[in-house]
Amino acid sequence: MYDDDDDKKIDQDDAAEPVIPDEAVQPEKGEDTPDDQEEEMQQPESPDSDESSGTSQEEAREDSQEEENAADGTSSPDTLEHLDALLTQFNESLIRFNEALDRFGELSEKITADLPQIVDASAKLEQHLQAVEDAVQEEKQLRSDIRQCTHWLENTNKHYTEIMTAMPNQIYTLYLGQAKKYEVKFQKTFRSLDEMIKSEMEAVQPPPKISYPAMAVIAVIQAFFIIYMLR
Repeated sequence: MYDDDDDKKIDQDDAAEPVIPDEAVQPEKGEDTPDDQEEEMQQPESPDSDESSGTSQEEAREDSQEEENAADGTSSPDTLEHLDALLTQFNESLIRFNEALDRFGELSEKITADLPQIVDASAKLEQHLQAVEDAVQEEKQLRSDIRQCTHWLENTNKHYTEIMTAMPNQIYTLYLGQAKKYEVKFQKTFRSLDEMIKSEMEAVQPPPKISYPAMAVIAVIQAFFIIYMLR
């Protein structure tokens, strides 16, 4: 009886379980089927392929982690520090710009103060330039006059040379005639002077002879008188 009851329960349990065909049954992950085991036995082991697949998986994981870190870094303190640095640079540039404006204002004030002097200097410079232009024009006129004088002198020298070469005898004769004329005049003048000197010498009488003893006596008397007065 016991055996019959047990057999009945087993039959009921079998009838209650659904019938699954063999094709639908698949091995679980991680479990090797007999066919897979045969293929693994037939194929040689490839450690390099396993290592490369492992490294590629690790690289993929690292890339995904870096992307996550980059996505998280948009709100990290590094961005705030970067913004603070940019703001600091902007403030420094504003300070430099204000300093440049101040310097520009000072320069504009100096230029405004020096503007009358600059105007006077420009007027003086214009006057100086006008004077230089006038001097240049005067120099040109002088050069023109010098050229004309040089041309006139060249022509005069040329004509004088022609005259001297054409009439040397006439000029020599004229010179000799003038020299003889003045020679006669000088002779007459010297003769008249000689006659006048002779007449004057004859009219002048010689001085009387000097008595030296009398002069000695007079000198002795004067000496005694001077000695007496000095006492």
